Amino acid sequence: RRSGGGGGCDDATANSTVTAGGVACVIGNTMISLSFNLQRLAHRNNTASVLYTQLKGWWLGLGFMFIGEIGNFLAYGMAPASLVSPL
Repeated sequence: RRSGGGGGCDDATANSTVTAGGVACVIGNTMISLSFNLQRLAHRNNTASVLYTQLKGWWLGLGFMFIGEIGNFLAYGMAPASLVSPL
């Protein structure tokens, strides 16, 4: 047992938290990459020259970006920045 107070967190829990943070980071960054491609596709398929805010694909891409950024935010809370930043 470690001395100096205790957070009550054993090694198995700490390792699973770091793993969950890494997974959240990878999923979040994948969703962000997908969001950029969805928005780009929406712009390229805009043959009617309507505003981009009226394109369903653009909004879908924005939603994916929002969810991906939440995943990254959670990843920074669960895993060290030295793991999350390079991913």
